[in-house]
Amino acid sequence: MQGRWGLSLPLGLVTVSHLFSHFYMVAFPPLFPLIRSDLGVSTAELGLIMTVLAAGSLLQIPVVSVVDRVGARWVAIVGTFLTPAGYVIVGLGGTYPWVLAGAAVSGLGQASYHPANYTIIEQIAEPGRLGRSFSIHTFGGTMGFTIAPVSVGALALLLDWQTALLIVGVVGVLFTVVFAGLLRAPAPPTASADTATDDDAGSVLALFSSTPLLIMAAFFFMINLALAGIQSYTPLYALDGLALSTSVGNTALSAFFAASSASVLIGGYLADRTDPRLNILGAVSIILLALAALVFAPVAVTGVYVVTALAAAGFGLGLIYSSRDLLVSTATPADAAGRSFGLVFTFAAVGGLISPVSLGYVIDLTTIAFAFSLIMLAYVLAVVIIFFSDSPGPAAA
Repeated sequence: MQGRWGLSLPLGLVTVSHLFSHFYMVAFPPLFPLIRSDLGVSTAELGLIMTVLAAGSLLQIPVVSVVDRVGARWVAIVGTFLTPAGYVIVGLGGTYPWVLAGAAVSGLGQASYHPANYTIIEQIAEPGRLGRSFSIHTFGGTMGFTIAPVSVGALALLLDWQTALLIVGVVGVLFTVVFAGLLRAPAPPTASADTATDDDAGSVLALFSSTPLLIMAAFFFMINLALAGIQSYTPLYALDGLALSTSVGNTALSAFFAASSASVLIGGYLADRTDPRLNILGAVSIILLALAALVFAPVAVTGVYVVTALAAAGFGLGLIYSSRDLLVSTATPADAAGRSFGLVFTFAAVGGLISPVSLGYVIDLTTIAFAFSLIMLAYVLAVVIIFFSDSPGPAAA
């Protein structure tokens, strides 16, 4: 009984920390209309906030070296603190430079989540249930995405956007105290000949020579390029592109992530039993159909139509995650989980870094509908890339 609880408690804690991590990833976009009006910034400058937020995740490769040597626990704790601390800075500052500074601090904290959390999960997962463990962890992240748009938007309407961000930042700092007190994770391996071999085989240079991992890194880049566009500009799309209210955009974004929260558990079940590449093909097909129904709608749409379309796209997104993570695990050299996930999530961070500011410029120069068409193209390219990967098959899962 004690061993069973010892396994479940770390998984539960890193899942909740994943919820907070993803909450802070999308706490800014619901406030973009208010920030734009209050600070007088352009769409590209709004996108720069998200780009700065994503920039910290480029440090994931250095972070995973720390994870692999000293263990995941302290790395996870530090990241869990820095991520909300950045929002406290924004709430207390309030000017555009302070917004960028707070986003940079929060992004630095984000760099620790995936290398540390995925290392812990691989260490504690029961045999044959790695896909399910990934799906539970991802469920927490998608719940954070789901909660953020409507809760932050509602707080801003009741108070103001600065106070809203200050409140959610303080809540996250308080969670860090609980997280640090309860988290117990396996100790890092002691130095030995085996560890030295892992240093060679799991080095960043060796991982860059791994074709399977580079394929997955390219896939992560394209998927996050698309996702960052959706999560950054859905509220503005409702307002500027469809002449609907910001509340509709925030509700649609929450529906997008709520649907992905539900389907991620289905995705974990499928990942353990079928070819992950086929799962991803089906999932992306759902996303493309849903976005096409929104972007190329021949007539004016209602709020219900927009929320339904985004929910369908989110359902497809949730089916991707566990299959994606299982393909990375299959491509990972022995005892290099931290570095491998750090590598692919660094590529994902690059996609998330490029997308908001680039699409912001596209929106300023063209239309927001054209920007969402480019998001669809990114999903198409992601499907092409994934079929160059090797599938573990259901037995390996």
